[in-house]
Amino acid sequence: MQLSNTADALHRQRMHYALLSTTLFLDVAVECEALTACISDKCYPVPLANDLYGTRVGKLFCDAHAPLISLLAVCRELSVDGTTENNYRTMNAHLQHQHSGLLSLLLPTLTYFLCTLKLASHWSQTKATQFLSSWSIGSFLLITQTDLKMLSDANRRLLYVAEPMLSRLHADLRSDAVSRQSVCMVENLFQKLHDSSAALQTQSSTLMRLFSLTCNQKAMEFFQTEMPIGKTWRRKWHSEMPMEKSLYIEQAMLELLHPVAMATSKLPMEAQITALSIGVVALCDAWTTFILKEKIRFSLQGATQLAIDFGYVRSWLAEMNVLDAEAVQSLQSLEVFRYLNAAVHLLLKQPNRRRKDPSSATDDISESSLLLSC
Repeated sequence: MQLSNTADALHRQRMHYALLSTTLFLDVAVECEALTACISDKCYPVPLANDLYGTRVGKLFCDAHAPLISLLAVCRELSVDGTTENNYRTMNAHLQHQHSGLLSLLLPTLTYFLCTLKLASHWSQTKATQFLSSWSIGSFLLITQTDLKMLSDANRRLLYVAEPMLSRLHADLRSDAVSRQSVCMVENLFQKLHDSSAALQTQSSTLMRLFSLTCNQKAMEFFQTEMPIGKTWRRKWHSEMPMEKSLYIEQAMLELLHPVAMATSKLPMEAQITALSIGVVALCDAWTTFILKEKIRFSLQGATQLAIDFGYVRSWLAEMNVLDAEAVQSLQSLEVFRYLNAAVHLLLKQPNRRRKDPSSATDDISESSLLLSC
């Protein structure tokens, strides 16, 4: 009976070894296709599972990972085989002679997965930076918000499936079934995979910070050239109160936020909120920074106009048909809007009395002091 169980186990492990060869061969074919696509792919959205979208290259890399994770699940079954310790020693000695067994499955699978993961990470970093530099926001967000997340999820699944096998190898080490050098090699691969998981998280965060800086820079350049200053905001006391938004802020939304909103149309809601929050905060920060830098002073009429302009940003978000109600509510609740409303509220409290010299401006208040006090 014991010999029969051992023979069955040996047969299963030979089948697993054949499966490894087939899987790696197929993965090499998929990765070659991914490498070819890396050169020419424009990173337009392609459909994935669960109504998600990513890039073609990102999908190919994930397609290459999936069979490896499945193969590791087979390795995991092998590592918890129900044979006795004596049977396992006999079986493992035979497998060592044939260069098969658990290590012959685990080492090449982890190595190949790590190489593919590093290649995908390098491609993501390079392409995302290029797309951000050319302001191709749609492709940039697909890589940072979908492709990198898929790679990170794949890495976590692999670690979940493979880590129990490390404990089995330690047990085999104590029973002299495997060499210490082999176990150290596996431990080293596991550590590198853990490091890669942390690096993917850092990579995504770093790219989104770069996105924020780029949005802020573009917004600063816009306000420096398009936002009016001087007498526009210091109208006489007898001027009519403004009722409509300024042309400059309508143009700002069209040039700065509209491309970001359109680029999020293929993203899940959480990613939409993340990207648009960065864009909105960057725009508002650049706006207030410009006002402070220019030391703009506002009459009551000017403060009213600014309040209308600030309010237009929130209403514009509600009109975007690519966002659902929950995303709009989340964006309209950003802290930056409370900050802007507080500044406008103080501006509108300024005294509104007629001066003796009708040629002079009405009482006005420096926006710089108000913004700094909020």
